[in-house]
Amino acid sequence: MQYKNAFEQLGTSKEAVYFNKKNNELIENLQKNKFLQDDRHNMAKKIGSQDEAILKDLQALGYTSETIPLLYLIPLLYVAWSEGRVTKRERTLLLSLARSSQIKENTKAYQKLIDWIKHKPTSHFFYQSLALLRNVVDSQPIPTREVTKFGLVSNCVRLAKVSGGFWRLGSISSTEFEAIEKVNRELENDQLYKA
Repeated sequence: MQYKNAFEQLGTSKEAVYFNKKNNELIENLQKNKFLQDDRHNMAKKIGSQDEAILKDLQALGYTSETIPLLYLIPLLYVAWSEGRVTKRERTLLLSLARSSQIKENTKAYQKLIDWIKHKPTSHFFYQSLALLRNVVDSQPIPTREVTKFGLVSNCVRLAKVSGGFWRLGSISSTEFEAIEKVNRELENDQLYKA
């Protein structure tokens, strides 16, 4: 009889440990989902888009409410990396534009931008970010949308010129021109967002 009680207690304690572990995992997942939902809500406030699919895809790419302002710098970063490296002049302009966009030094967004300047993001990241940016911009009222698109493309041209282009005479290289054209086409693309 004593062995039977010992086995029952052992079985009960293993069950208790198992269910306690599962309960803790459930609580942890609920907390994580709540955090992600709250972060999407904060991102929505910052970018002006309430589209849950877009916000979830932005999170999947690694954006947070702290780094989401960088989305508007992705076209410039794409152009800067088009020739295989970011020049010192491009870096200076990118950081200046970040500061003028209220991205302060010693923040996660600023540090993330520094990382992207040092280490080129993947083509997939650029493509997805540009597609999501287009959808965020397209959710703006028409006058604001057009001003935003014009500003993004204008800043891309400004960035390309700052790197010097061919012979360093302020012209735009063919590679940078192609990158600017891709950004412009992506921003003008009127296809509906597909998750």
